[in-house]
Amino acid sequence: MTQFNTYENALDLFRSVNCVGSFNNIFIAYKNTSSSPGSAFGAVGGMVQALADSQSQNIFKNTDGFLFNQTDMGIGVFALKATKALLTYSPDKFEPDMSKFFFIRYEDIQALEVKNFNIFNKKIQAINIYLKNGVKGNLMAPVSDKKLPYQEQCFANFCANYKKKK
Repeated sequence: MTQFNTYENALDLFRSVNCVGSFNNIFIAYKNTSSSPGSAFGAVGGMVQALADSQSQNIFKNTDGFLFNQTDMGIGVFALKATKALLTYSPDKFEPDMSKFFFIRYEDIQALEVKNFNIFNKKIQAINIYLKNGVKGNLMAPVSDKKLPYQEQCFANFCANYKKKK
């Protein structure tokens, strides 16, 4: 996690892959496991869904964490690999997988929305990304995180562009 525990470290990480812009909203997000079809069928359904996801070419389905950088050119994303058991999601359980960086140009996004994860918890937001090539990601992101001091401001900036208006 030391590679992205501060804004400067995270920005340096994105600089290393030439993904910085005139503005940089860097934040962490996790795979939304409650939105997967298998979750409705308990443990067995979850195992079947996990197996299907592992065979998928969709990075959003076969990775548990992501570090985003929203820039003026598009959105850079590092897939994060777990370094510890994932009973709960926390940034200190992840490190960037340098071989799994990808960039999403704005023109490749069909739809992107941010909304409350559920009516009882406004501290977590759901992020739904639909790309024109058919790839979709159902993610969740904490509004703030004590371990990532930049999360609250950067994620608020991101939400200002994509939060679903009532």
